[in-house]
Amino acid sequence: MIRDDKLSRLRFSILIAMCAAFAIEIAARRVNDSIVWGPLYADFLSLIALLLLISAALYLIFQLKGRHLLQGMVSVATAFLMLSQVVAILRSAPLEGGIYAWADQWGPTIENPLLLAGLVLLLTTFYFALLETVTTKAQLRLERTALVKEIGERERAQLELQQSRDELRTLSAHVETVREDERARLSRELHDDLGQTLTSLKIELANLRRHISKHASPDTAALEAIASMSEQVDATVQATRRIMTELHPAMLEELGLKPALEWLVAEFGKRTEIGCRTTLYTNGVLPGHEQSRAIFRIVQECLTNVARHAKASELEVHLSVKPDTIKVEVSDNGVGIQATPGAAAAKTFGIAGMRERITQLGGEFSIQTVPGEGTRVRVNLPTGEV
Repeated sequence: MIRDDKLSRLRFSILIAMCAAFAIEIAARRVNDSIVWGPLYADFLSLIALLLLISAALYLIFQLKGRHLLQGMVSVATAFLMLSQVVAILRSAPLEGGIYAWADQWGPTIENPLLLAGLVLLLTTFYFALLETVTTKAQLRLERTALVKEIGERERAQLELQQSRDELRTLSAHVETVREDERARLSRELHDDLGQTLTSLKIELANLRRHISKHASPDTAALEAIASMSEQVDATVQATRRIMTELHPAMLEELGLKPALEWLVAEFGKRTEIGCRTTLYTNGVLPGHEQSRAIFRIVQECLTNVARHAKASELEVHLSVKPDTIKVEVSDNGVGIQATPGAAAAKTFGIAGMRERITQLGGEFSIQTVPGEGTRVRVNLPTGEV
């Protein structure tokens, strides 16, 4: 493919060559034939004009890559034309004997056929080149039309895909809201129903214990059974409170993000015996409700992944709240994200959920992991300050 600047220079050069050849041929026809060497000068000037024309033709044809037939044809045509002009020059020379005598004898017989064959072959070459050019342009036009059509179809497909992604993101946000509302409802029902039932059961066990203790000879086995049941009720109450808090952390709404994260990490450390460190700075900024809930859930998901898969002994949670951004970082010294069946798929879904939650709020989510050296999760989120 010839660039536009090179094409412009090529057109200008061909125009100059054509004009020069025309001027030289006019000059050749004005040479005085009455002098001895006049015809020879005229034929020599015509040879120069022919060389200019043939040079331009050769250059143009040899610009076509892979067109060996056209290149061969123009080369043969050039040879015919040059041979015809050489014969004409030899005939015009005012000399006798040898090659000049041969040219004078056979020149009229071979000069015109050579000239005609060269011209016909040269014109045929240009017609073939023109035909290929027209065919190529038509093919390019068809390919361009097909390409434009394909680009239009791809753009429509991309637009439909983007609309589908937007709809899925909206649906995901709606599902997340519904899930949080359902968690809050379950937490309230646990508190209202199961919590009250367990409290009533504990009160009844205490009354039963006092009643048995009033006898002169209380049943020791019964008292021990009552104490065991009371401990089980206490454990159930604690488990219920933990489940209620995980389902819907009331302290997140009542106390804020920092106390909720402190409680979450502390409880995690107690359950897993993993050394936990927290560095939490809110700088007096109150993040929005959606942002606080998203951060809490993401840290909760990170802690769950660490407990299930990381095999870590240390964990660090860093929170920095500024007027415009919330930065969260959760890192551990575990085995990192391993490409193992089952566990890898579960962590992939968890990571996808965290990333989608942050994307919905206009934030950035990144995860860095080195096998055997741990994992680091970073979140940057607008504060949505209230």
